[in-house]
Amino acid sequence: MKTKVEGIIITKVPYRDRDLICKLLLRSGKRISVLFYGGRGGGSKKKSSVLELGHMLALELKRSNSNSDMQIAKEWNPIWVHNKLRNDHRAFYLMCLFLEVILKISLEENLHDDNAGFDQESEGIFRVLSNGIYHIEASLKKGDFKSHQHLGAFIGKNMLEQGIFPAVGGCSVCGGQLIAEQGPVLSADLGGFSCYSCYSIENKLPANIPTGEIGPLFRFFEVIPALKYKNYAELCFLDGQTLKQILNYFCYQFHFKESDFKSLPFVF
Repeated sequence: MKTKVEGIIITKVPYRDRDLICKLLLRSGKRISVLFYGGRGGGSKKKSSVLELGHMLALELKRSNSNSDMQIAKEWNPIWVHNKLRNDHRAFYLMCLFLEVILKISLEENLHDDNAGFDQESEGIFRVLSNGIYHIEASLKKGDFKSHQHLGAFIGKNMLEQGIFPAVGGCSVCGGQLIAEQGPVLSADLGGFSCYSCYSIENKLPANIPTGEIGPLFRFFEVIPALKYKNYAELCFLDGQTLKQILNYFCYQFHFKESDFKSLPFVF
């Protein structure tokens, strides 16, 4: 059994008087459930607790021969904690939305599997979450927090990692080249963009092809693949309506509903 792990707290639930049960996303991109005895702090020595949502910890777990889903923490120490984020309600709700998404798309880790280290398919999930939380905190320190930019980068990068990113190179219906200025339409059920000609035929609309500037939705999907997370501010063109379309596409691919995310109404 692997007993030394590192991970980000994505949920925490009080247990008894001073204990906590947390779910952590490990560097593998998979999650575990951990019981922290005394994790809530307090007691006669008034100990504080470092077990907060979004904090990254190094843990040593008690060795167990059973295949129980619940691990028990023996020791834990913070690797990285946020200071500004927890005091800004907009940023905190956004982080909670990130954590809800990760909880739904991540898989359980099997610490008893000696070959688990060879499975690297989910590591991108951890990378996206850690980048997302880190850059929210960094933007608060600089005083330029913009929730639309952070959410766009987080959802876009997760779509790339999960293999549900829509192709922008050709129409999902006819295979023809997409011309950004002619208003390609994102179709969730087709998993990509369709040219306006195909969209108008399918929906029995006038076939007058629009011309003009590149729409923010198509521009977003053009930019995201090559965008480094630290340059998330380049998504300054995103607005609330465009983000809703991106989220609707994301949810459709996973069969999620907006109501599945408790934090979402507090972000928009």
